[in-house]
Amino acid sequence: MKFLQRIAAAFLLAFACTPAMAQEHWVASWGAGQAKLAGEAIPAEGITYRNIVHMSLGGKSARLVLSNRFGDKPLTIGAVSIARSAADGAVTNYRGVTFSGKADTVIAPGATIYSDPVAFDVPTLGDVTVSVFLPAQTVTLYTGHALAHVTNYSAAGNLTATAAMPGATRQKDWRVLVGLDVMAPAKSAAIVTFGDSITDGAGTTNNANHRWMNHLAERLQANPKYRHLAVVNAGIGGNRILHDGGQPDARGGQHAAGIERWSYDALERSGVKYIILLEGVNDLGRSSILREGKGGPRQAKSPEEPVTADDLIKAMTRMIDQAHAKGIKVIGATMTPYKGANYARPDGLEARQKINAFIRTGGKFDGYVDFDKAVHDPADPESYLKAYNDKDHLHPNDAGTKAMADSIDLSIFK
Repeated sequence: MKFLQRIAAAFLLAFACTPAMAQEHWVASWGAGQAKLAGEAIPAEGITYRNIVHMSLGGKSARLVLSNRFGDKPLTIGAVSIARSAADGAVTNYRGVTFSGKADTVIAPGATIYSDPVAFDVPTLGDVTVSVFLPAQTVTLYTGHALAHVTNYSAAGNLTATAAMPGATRQKDWRVLVGLDVMAPAKSAAIVTFGDSITDGAGTTNNANHRWMNHLAERLQANPKYRHLAVVNAGIGGNRILHDGGQPDARGGQHAAGIERWSYDALERSGVKYIILLEGVNDLGRSSILREGKGGPRQAKSPEEPVTADDLIKAMTRMIDQAHAKGIKVIGATMTPYKGANYARPDGLEARQKINAFIRTGGKFDGYVDFDKAVHDPADPESYLKAYNDKDHLHPNDAGTKAMADSIDLSIFK
């Protein structure tokens, strides 16, 4: 009889806990587009990399996403911690992070891993520091994000449990860390902003978190109706929809074409419900030139470089279909103007208008945001308003990214 009573009590306890457990799930609160970065020979004392990341959605429990996607050999991780960020690479309130109960782990070539959950107060719209200690080894290729537009740090030795980082070297990249998830209520979801340098943050003030996706996250958190939504950046400088770009030792690293990285940088993010797609300007620009050389723009010679508006529309349609197959909505963002940029040509500007017409009226996207309208000069629609771009005619400044975010009708996130 007592045995049956114990069985009944266990059943009732499990039944009572199930709804509470079902009310929460993992949601990506921060992420970065993944690129292939040049490696190094790590010395005997090892190196600690401190990645400083700006969160969108807060929570009481976190898990880290570490990657060796582009590595050609196992990557040994000696220790990892998560902490609140302080000045000059220092941290407070750090907590050790484990992997299957152990402080160290090895990431196989091509693999991405999740840490064990760690009790940590993740701040909404606040900075978190993730310290990754790599012991002595030869790393041929890192997986990371080359241009973080924030200052990160590295120093010799295992400093994962140390508040200060004396003698640290400043870093431009995020290394090994590619995502940070929070445990969030059932209705919570992630918005992934997918694109190139305009989404990545080029043209904005470093260390200020003034990307258009940051401004969007602030708007969402200011409105109680939308506070359950996170915003994750999957922009990569120089990225194109149809062609790979860069080299591991280049300023922006080496990155796969947007249509190829769409799966791991967007569709596979934890809790993703919406993707905002803003990409294509580099495809059009690079159809005319490969790069700005000493003697001026160098014309493309490879038959694989030129693309048309129809090529990009076909690729966008394929990306939308892939997202829809996973129940994810895709919101199109009209391409911003670029007249005056070093790769602007009349045929590219004309193609931009055709693509924007498809985004607005083609019927494939689940909605659209009109970034073109938000930032162009009404007197010259192929150009930015000077207040929104005062340098290169391509990348919006802080005021421009805010205008882009402010133009989004939040009701699109139904």
